[in-house]
Amino acid sequence: MKNTLFAAILIISSALVGCEKPNPNPETLDPIYEDIQKEHGSAKAQVTAAEKEVAEHEKAVKDAIPQSGQIKYAQKRYFEAEAKLAKARQMEQYYEMRVKTRLKWAKESYMKAYKEKKPWPEPAEWDEYKAQKALEQASRNWNNKARLEEAKAGVKRTQAPAAEH
Repeated sequence: MKNTLFAAILIISSALVGCEKPNPNPETLDPIYEDIQKEHGSAKAQVTAAEKEVAEHEKAVKDAIPQSGQIKYAQKRYFEAEAKLAKARQMEQYYEMRVKTRLKWAKESYMKAYKEKKPWPEPAEWDEYKAQKALEQASRNWNNKARLEEAKAGVKRTQAPAAEH
């Protein structure tokens, strides 16, 4: 009785431990990939909103009364909306490419780390990504009045490291 129980426990434990397989979808473990996917979704939403805005302004141009000054104003808003749409489409394409390249990179680096028995993804890489993203999104308003107001409020600005020449 004890031998069969021991043998059954040994077989079950060896089956659980011995069947280590690589994750077929390692991108689900990658926080950078997930963040880029969120950015891509946000870019898609911006394209949809910009398309609606262009349609509204196009209608306003058609409905504007000629020689009343409304047409110039409507055209200006229409061209601004078109420029915004073009920029949103570029960002959507950019994030789409980033998602694809990050997916490819994730699969390759995961397999390399799996073969070398190293942890994946590296936490240092996520920290670097967050720091870089914070720098990209930091305010670029450097006028004196804004800086004085921030200093009074106690807000610290993040600064990029000085470039070495």
